Amino acid sequence: MELAVTRRTLTLMVAEGCNLRCDYCFEHHKRPRFMSWATAKEAVDYYLTADDGYTEVLIDFMGGEPMLAFPLIRQVVEYVAEHPWPKKLHFSMSTNGTLFDKENKDWFIAHKRLITPMLSLDGTRVAHDLNRSNSYDRVSEHFEFFLNHWAFQPIKMTVNHRSLPFLADGVLSMLTLGFVVEGNLVYENVWGVGAEKQGHLRTMEHELARLVDFYTEYPALTPPRLIHLPLENCLRPYEGTWCGAGDAMVALDLNGTRYPCHRFMELSGGKGLTLEEYRDPRTNPRQSSPCDSCPLIAACPTCQGYNWECHGSSTLRARHTCEFLKMQMVATAALKVNRLQYLFDQRHPREIDDDTLAEAHRQLEASQLIFKTLADLPQRELKPYVTGEWPGGRGWDRRLRWHKRQEPPVPVAAAS
Repeated sequence: MELAVTRRTLTLMVAEGCNLRCDYCFEHHKRPRFMSWATAKEAVDYYLTADDGYTEVLIDFMGGEPMLAFPLIRQVVEYVAEHPWPKKLHFSMSTNGTLFDKENKDWFIAHKRLITPMLSLDGTRVAHDLNRSNSYDRVSEHFEFFLNHWAFQPIKMTVNHRSLPFLADGVLSMLTLGFVVEGNLVYENVWGVGAEKQGHLRTMEHELARLVDFYTEYPALTPPRLIHLPLENCLRPYEGTWCGAGDAMVALDLNGTRYPCHRFMELSGGKGLTLEEYRDPRTNPRQSSPCDSCPLIAACPTCQGYNWECHGSSTLRARHTCEFLKMQMVATAALKVNRLQYLFDQRHPREIDDDTLAEAHRQLEASQLIFKTLADLPQRELKPYVTGEWPGGRGWDRRLRWHKRQEPPVPVAAAS
């Protein structure tokens, strides 16, 4: 019997410094320090040979800006490439894209089967320069490099209160360039209170509605997670985790100290929480919160490291983005309904295979849960979806019956 393939992510914090000062960066304790070759080699040797149940390892280089430690990255990748290993492996690297030159680009191209650089780009020039040290021009000269060799790798777009009004334009501009787009809101509380926060929420709804309209028109495109949350997770019991921090994910700092992920390091919060402390209920107690009873918790992103930074517990969720996330859920459900409406408009249910109908039923059921649960969420542009007034009109019962209905087969006329 073939064993299921499981993958662990090993994050190596190869550099603590950075050449930019991005407005939303959560690493507040940067220093010009680097990981040593001995520390990196020891980690790679161990995790690529450990009998730990994982058959694949993704080694992720991070910083600061990891390209500041390019000589170490090159040494690690070339060392691994020269030796056989019992596990499958691949390398990735998160980068701001400003430190590439012909020499290191030639090296990445030569090793592109082994390593994938992941570019951070915040959409339009205006939005990117607002938060990322006016670096758009320095990054844009390398767009062709990324598109020619890693076009499948999504661009990472981070949104805060300053760049929120450019959210939809940012996604569309990157699509126009040819990039696949991924996006998320910052975890930090930058949204204010009262009228200030309500203003951001109205802007968020408008931008999400624009994205719903666009991705409805282009159903072959995969939308960013901002309107592509895993709503179907809400249909089964919540397992209590969002990411693999502390289990399928482990991060090592410059000294080789292990952490659940890079967000738990001293580089971020000042006081780190090691992997051993993370697993100890005395240093990382399980704390309950109102989120635990929310029927939508399984589709709600959370950062365990930021939770611990805020509350001293990785399980006690920070809640200041709750309204924004609920809006993302409504937008996700709206897009699912629109795309299924298109499917049903184009084909009779009898012409759709059972697997597709079953998946459609699951998506509709999850969307219905979102709409019912969030029916009182103050909205304008997305409110019609909550009340069932999307294109095509009301029709939940009819849509759900399409899958549940068991009709007798149409009799075939007897041959004369």
